[in-house]
Amino acid sequence: MTDKHALIQPDKGQDAISIRLVDKVGLDDFRKSLSGPQRAALAAQKFEAGGYSHAIVPDGESWFAVGGVANTNDLSSWCMARLAEVLPAGTYRREGGEPGPALFGWQTGQYRFSRYKSVKDNGEAEGPRVLLTGEAGAIDAVTAEARAVALVRDL
Repeated sequence: MTDKHALIQPDKGQDAISIRLVDKVGLDDFRKSLSGPQRAALAAQKFEAGGYSHAIVPDGESWFAVGGVANTNDLSSWCMARLAEVLPAGTYRREGGEPGPALFGWQTGQYRFSRYKSVKDNGEAEGPRVLLTGEAGAIDAVTAEARAVALVRDL
């Protein structure tokens, strides 16, 4: 995890790529809400809304990310950790709700033990994945917890 960038920031309406979390119960309704080309892109990536699965869906001139979770109404700390690992660098916002406890996993999912690696090899060359949240009061506590975990991992 890097101290150079705030991986969680308050949502002030800045531009961000949407993340849509989907569980198996809501997958059919989610597919119905998509256009034909979007459904085809989702099918090509074999997205079935399993935990920690993800897909990139085209949206006009842009795109949005889809993440599979066990229950969209009851997120755990780790529900968005895989997305933080695999999505390209950029700024993201959960569509349809706040990340809640998943803020922790978003930060720890980007942790890399990089003491003996060059910037090119440690994953930081690509840049951070920043998650926006309306729960600004939770940022300091969850960031402190994620930093503590990173310190222990570095031992």
